[in-house]
Amino acid sequence: MKTKRMMGNAISYLVLILISIIWLFPFVGLILQSFRSYDPAVEYGGMVDYLVPHTFSLDNYRFLFSGETNFLTWYKNTIIIAVFVSLLQTIIILCVSYALSRMRFAGRTFLMRFWLILGMFPGFLTMICLYFLLKQFGLTQAGAVPGLILVSVASSGMGYYVCKGYFDTIPKALDEAARIDGASRARVFFTMTIPMSKPIIIYTLELFDNHPMIDGIVVACVEGWIPFLKKMIKKFEINKVLNIVAGGETGQESIYNGLAAVREISKGEDDIVLIHDGVRPLITEQTITDNIEMVQKAGSCITCIPATETFIVSQEDGGLEIPTRANSLIARAPQSFYLKDILEAHERSKAEGKNDFIDSCSMMHHYGHKLGKVIGPMENIKITTPDDFYTMRAILEAKENSQIYGLE
Repeated sequence: MKTKRMMGNAISYLVLILISIIWLFPFVGLILQSFRSYDPAVEYGGMVDYLVPHTFSLDNYRFLFSGETNFLTWYKNTIIIAVFVSLLQTIIILCVSYALSRMRFAGRTFLMRFWLILGMFPGFLTMICLYFLLKQFGLTQAGAVPGLILVSVASSGMGYYVCKGYFDTIPKALDEAARIDGASRARVFFTMTIPMSKPIIIYTLELFDNHPMIDGIVVACVEGWIPFLKKMIKKFEINKVLNIVAGGETGQESIYNGLAAVREISKGEDDIVLIHDGVRPLITEQTITDNIEMVQKAGSCITCIPATETFIVSQEDGGLEIPTRANSLIARAPQSFYLKDILEAHERSKAEGKNDFIDSCSMMHHYGHKLGKVIGPMENIKITTPDDFYTMRAILEAKENSQIYGLE
């Protein structure tokens, strides 16, 4: 298994290197050709069949920045367009996202679906139409800069998806409380909605960061997202995150990378680790406490919920086994162990080439560890699909209403 994976990685890297060379070749060629001289006495300035100049020269750059070209004007126009487009697109997307997230009006659902379908068509289909429209308004020659800004900004509101998703996670009860206190929609938008918009993983991290029995947090994250996550952690003042490590090719490998980082900062072999999914933000402080206490009592802890459906287990002989619902539980997270025990199990599985454990409790059970359990909240769902996200919103809204009306 290990040899097969190494061969697969080697082939993948070889293909990526070849693609990178093909992609970078034109750019390298352009840069090298820019150092050719256009002086016939030095080197032929037309099309040639070689890549590296015979004589390196700065003639082209001297010409570019001389008064004979309008390059500086072109560059200035580019900066102006980029700045205005960035600012205006940000403003428009924020406003559209806020309106679609917090307000209810006729045609709202139709508008979102229409924009979603419209976004599937490539923008270049409208190039000729846009050109003639801009020409009619005098925005193609002397007015090209405002024309290009207008074209880039006009449809920016259709890119509301991600921003609206952040706004949707903020309880509407906060908006209503602020409106009762006399805050305008603009005040709510600027002082509450924008500052409080945050990714789901931040909600999850805050639960552990605020728990008095948690000493430190290590996050295993997709490597390309680590810089972004660091910024979010700093922005929302998550103080207990001690390290962020790159995840692996599988969930099992990502967990091991995180555990290895924990070992480096561990205070002793009796440290307890809680392994949790970043996309499970609906756990409670009591669930975390129960996990820690159960590990101290039984040596491990699996957070479970009662089975509300009948399980059917397919057998190798084609038959079906139906366990009784009373004895069936559904494993969720966190899953908690002594650090030395879970690390030993991971290292043993690596040595044996077993890389297909679905979660930590499956691995620990395979190696003969007795597992303790606690019953966690039913709403402790994993947010991996749009349906999960809307389920989470409904759960949060129900909780808010219960608190408002004094039901909990």
